[in-house]
Amino acid sequence: MTPREIMIPMRLQRLLLSLLLLAFSGNAFAVWYRVEVIVFEHLYSDGDGEVWDKIPGLPVKERLITVSRDAADTPGPFYQGYPEGDRRLAGIYSALRYSKQYRPILHMAWQQPGLGASRARNVQVRKEDGMIIDNGLEVPLLKVDGVVKIRSTRLLHVDVDLAYFFQPVPETFLFTGIVEGTEEAPRYARITESRKIKLNEVHYFDHPLFGVLLQVSRLSKE
Repeated sequence: MTPREIMIPMRLQRLLLSLLLLAFSGNAFAVWYRVEVIVFEHLYSDGDGEVWDKIPGLPVKERLITVSRDAADTPGPFYQGYPEGDRRLAGIYSALRYSKQYRPILHMAWQQPGLGASRARNVQVRKEDGMIIDNGLEVPLLKVDGVVKIRSTRLLHVDVDLAYFFQPVPETFLFTGIVEGTEEAPRYARITESRKIKLNEVHYFDHPLFGVLLQVSRLSKE
């Protein structure tokens, strides 16, 4: 048999390559979801009598991915964000804005494939509150920082791990350990919870100082 006789036609090569790429990305038969998150703070709270003398620890941000703000930021539809005018919880966000008890901090929405526990990614949920000069460098002040992870197995699960800084903290403090290492450090609170969730329901994650609303819905094949 000559080399010419075993050559694969170019069109067949392209088809095989396309199938290989789909299989490699794990996206060939994945269920896709739309995820929407609102983070808000309580304007008047005494902490329900709790004493905040224990450092809650900072969120663990492994296998982190950021949501693209524009379709051009990411190849393909992976973790693309939805614009402000295309968010289903906009009514809730607006109600929080006009509330005398709560103030919304962050509202974001994105689409992603449903992946099992071993392949699910932590999506960064982050809100900056201005900038500060630290050692001659301009660094952001963080108001909220953490992750949300959707795990799709036989049931749908979400992991929420968010830190809320009720005194905004320079991002560099997180790397130097100042946030957790000194009495003068800005104090913060943390929600860390894993639970089973139902599609299309608005799920509430509660803390005496802040809260998180989350909704996950299934995208159509189109």
